[in-house]
Amino acid sequence: LSLSCSLSRLFKAVVSTQSTGMQKKEYSLRAFELTTDAIDLNAANYTVWHYRREILRNVNISLDQEIEFADAVIKDQPKNYQVWHHRRCLIEMTGDPSKELDLTATTLGKDAKNYHAWDHRQWVVSQYKLWEGELDFVEKLLQ
Repeated sequence: LSLSCSLSRLFKAVVSTQSTGMQKKEYSLRAFELTTDAIDLNAANYTVWHYRREILRNVNISLDQEIEFADAVIKDQPKNYQVWHHRRCLIEMTGDPSKELDLTATTLGKDAKNYHAWDHRQWVVSQYKLWEGELDFVEKLLQ
């Protein structure tokens, strides 16, 4: 019970501070770190992911490191829509889909019915014309 109350207070504090930063349009490393804390507490909070992208657009933060962060969240929560959407936005920002087919193949290898991984894969293949080998990939998963 004590741990639950502590986490609840921590969550409220993080979300409150992060919400204030959003309202003030604070785009800083401190605000970015707060979004990491908020995501660690609740990775399904779409507003936090949106704010995180706004910070990424306004502060010089490595998009490669952010892709690695999204990887870690996807590995932990592969059916989290918000992180898949964030991943898509990151790929749009970088224009580099080179890791996406491997990521989705790994994810689908663990759960071939993961709608979010399929949706992301379909978008990447279509958007970046990565059709070569796709039919073989799909057929292998169907077997």
